[in-house]
Amino acid sequence: MEKSVEEYYAYSKSGDGLQKHCKSCHKIMNARCYQNEDLETKRKRGRESMARWRKAHPEEAKELNRKHRELGRDRNKVNRKAKAQAKKDLVHSHYGSKCECCGEKNRGFLCIDHINNDGYAQKRKNGRANIYDYAIKNNSRPTYVFSASIATLAAPSLVGS
Repeated sequence: MEKSVEEYYAYSKSGDGLQKHCKSCHKIMNARCYQNEDLETKRKRGRESMARWRKAHPEEAKELNRKHRELGRDRNKVNRKAKAQAKKDLVHSHYGSKCECCGEKNRGFLCIDHINNDGYAQKRKNGRANIYDYAIKNNSRPTYVFSASIATLAAPSLVGS
């Protein structure tokens, strides 16, 4: 029985560029090999294998780390921005998203503020935690209020509409 090329995994080191076993046989062999191993043992074996490779190929490992950091930096930046925006949206929806004094609704003008002017005491007690994180964690409606920023009201051309 002749199998098509699509039924084999690629393997650049072989003469024809294919694995010697077909995909279905390959899966059966791997299942037999790993069926009795728990996840932590597999991870440990993988880490040991990677450590040996890194020791044998230090320059390639350094380049691989550099590329991995660059990819992670870009991906993490996007994720951080999305999470921060989601937190702000949640707090804005919880606290009404308008200034308590003048009713301003433009988010460019709004800033979150403490009702009792006790922000300094809160920072001393809890550290300099992000105010949005703190508001979400404590779900404390009477503690905060949105107010229109004085600087942006004085110079609205700086914020835009």
